[in-house]
Order: sequence, then C-alpha cells, then structure tokens
Amino acid sequence: MPVGQQEQDLEADDSTVQQEEQADAQQENGEDSAAAAGETEAEAESAKEEVHPALTVTSPGSGAQYPSEQPIAVEFDCEGDVEFTAHVSVVDANGNQVLEDATDLKLEEGKGHGAFSLGGDQMIAGKYDVLVWGESDGQVTAVQKLQVEVVETEAAEEPAPAVAVEGDDGGGDDLPA
Repeated sequence: MPVGQQEQDLEADDSTVQQEEQADAQQENGEDSAAAAGETEAEAESAKEEVHPALTVTSPGSGAQYPSEQPIAVEFDCEGDVEFTAHVSVVDANGNQVLEDATDLKLEEGKGHGAFSLGGDQMIAGKYDVLVWGESDGQVTAVQKLQVEVVETEAAEEPAPAVAVEGDDGGGDDLPA
C-alpha cells in the first residue's frame, strides 16, 4: 500500500473515531438532559403537593359601614399546612394601629374557616383599614386590605306624646245626638 493511501486511511479512521466519540458524548448529554428533565418534573410534582398558605376575607366587603359600639365580624377562609395562624390589624385614618389580634386554627385537609370580632366600644366613628394575613409552616400569605367605616348612631327617638284634641275626652263616643 502506498504511503499516501495509508495516511488517508489513518485520517479516515481518526475521523470515524472522533465522530463516534461525539455521538457518545451527545448521547450522554441527552441522557443527562433527560435525567434533569425528570428531576424538574419531580420537583414540579412536589411543588404541586406543597400547599402555600392562602387567606381570603369573605366578610365584610370593603367599604362596609357599622354603627359605633357594634363589633365588626371579619370572616376568612384559609389554606395551609395542619396549623394556621391568622392575624388582623386595624389602622385609623392617621395610620395609628387601633387593634390587633391573632387566632390559631387547626386545618382539616389543608383548609379552614375563621373569624375575628373587632371593635365594639374601642372604635370611634371614622374610617379604618383592616389588614388581615396569615402564616402556616413558616410561610406568610399576602395581606388582605379592606376599608370599613364606623358611623355614629343617633339615639332611638321616643315616639311623640299623643296630642290631645280640644273637646276630646278620649272616650271616643262623642257622637252628636
């Protein structure tokens, strides 16, 4: 075999070996990508199973008005782990915190319902922001903000006394004869 032919054969063999090595590397990379994709899918499944806490105020609606000295009932639905702590804070128009409270709930199947009773004689007439949020398993929910107004109620008016009509003795049988 001529020397030139041997060199060409060696170069062809080297080229074939390089192509085979590249194909093997691509196959390994593909397997790694598939494994990584499998991990990503597993992580996504795990994320679906994790319940991030959530809280939704169901009552009152923002803008509700309440008579002074009447408590304001704030009701909410929540989702989270087995235990959930709900918080409420009432802030007046000047930004001063008037009230705050917290309640612990045991959730069934990751869901629950709770309520706060706010105010009464602690809230004078005016507009207030009610901030409600919760936490479960070390994670905190978004803050729900609603506005309520406490209004002065006028004392119930007593009925006016009956006015006596002249000539009426209250007997009712004053028919002309």
